[in-house]
Amino acid sequence: MSDERKTAVIVGASSGVGRALAVALAAHGWKLILSARDRRDLDALTADLTLRFNAECHPIPVDLSNRDYSGPAFCEQCVSALGIIDALFYVAGTIDDHDHGSTDDETTRKLADVNYVTAIKTLGAFAKLFGQRGRGTLVGFSSIAAAAPRRQNVVYASAKAGLEAYLRGLRHRFADTSVLVQGYALGYVDTAMAYGKELLLPAVSADAVANEVVRNLSRDIGIKYYPAYWWLITLTLRLLPWFIYKRLRF
Repeated sequence: MSDERKTAVIVGASSGVGRALAVALAAHGWKLILSARDRRDLDALTADLTLRFNAECHPIPVDLSNRDYSGPAFCEQCVSALGIIDALFYVAGTIDDHDHGSTDDETTRKLADVNYVTAIKTLGAFAKLFGQRGRGTLVGFSSIAAAAPRRQNVVYASAKAGLEAYLRGLRHRFADTSVLVQGYALGYVDTAMAYGKELLLPAVSADAVANEVVRNLSRDIGIKYYPAYWWLITLTLRLLPWFIYKRLRF
């Protein structure tokens, strides 16, 4: 990415991939808006990045499960704090151990909101900003669960599938412009969301994901599986006959 593009908003910055991405971008000299629910986590991260990299960071706490959340209002806050915004990273996500497709309304709403509804509110607001400006990069984070829905994480998987479709639509809208739309369908990542779960394959580090994202910032990659071998695995799962797929326990 060119030296001119040095400002970014990270939604979901306080932990996991979002935190690793904040570190990676700060190390490259980016000015950052750091957003998550807990102000104390954001303040601690801001202090760390300022001390280590002399980074300019602006913490903006936001509750993505709040029904009154407004994408345009959040976007305006970010512009007021940082001025020109060059990139948005929507990393936030949530899972629930009882997400079997028939959980209570509030849990279902929270899963759908954080993983899809609030995501597209935010991405849509910044898409409008970047479209008016004529350039910018939008990055959303999905999951391999979107390609291979299973008995666990039912709402989560459907929300991430919706997010992928939205990103593909935005990418087509901005084709042949200087607005890039990227998506990452992540496999197992060594974060709190994967802690204590039985995994089919080893988890990659959040730092590895962040470094991959930074490397690809100037490329029109579309939806990218990371690690790349998950593309073949999910393709194989989609091609399995139902009488085999329904017997899978993962």
